[in-house]
Amino acid sequence: MSTKKTTIDQVFDVVQSQGDQIREVLEAVQVQGRQTDERFSIITEAVEAQGQQMTRLHEVLTKRMDTQFTEALEAVHLLSEQMEVRFGQVNQRFESMDSKVTGMDTRLIGIASQMVTKHYLDDKLADLRGDLTLLTHKEDDKLLALVDLLYGKRLMTKADRKHIMALEPFAQTH
Repeated sequence: MSTKKTTIDQVFDVVQSQGDQIREVLEAVQVQGRQTDERFSIITEAVEAQGQQMTRLHEVLTKRMDTQFTEALEAVHLLSEQMEVRFGQVNQRFESMDSKVTGMDTRLIGIASQMVTKHYLDDKLADLRGDLTLLTHKEDDKLLALVDLLYGKRLMTKADRKHIMALEPFAQTH
């Protein structure tokens, strides 16, 4: 019973250690997300600064030429639409990455729940070796009983008996 408890504890430890690795991956993704938010903030500030410059340009152009102002305003609008499209594409990429990380998390938990540990295999091999040794002892006992029976009925010489008793794996020297 203690072997099962130890094995269960070990499986739990493996799952927990892989959970820590998964949390580390998720934390790295969160850090990357924060860094991206900071970059977007810088870009937003730059776009806002450009917007302010455009407002000043508008005032100057309004005073000078109404036709050139209209063309510049259309160019700024086009640039703004392109930026929105690009930001939308970036958002889609992050959403895709988030779903992939979630899928990886689920797969790692599944793998960890089915994983056999080295210690578990060592325990099972040791149990098997003990069972095989016990069976070999029983077979050796049967052989010794047969040798004693044959020797007792004088169907075997003392030298033959001694020779068989000295054979491995459980040699006897009496």
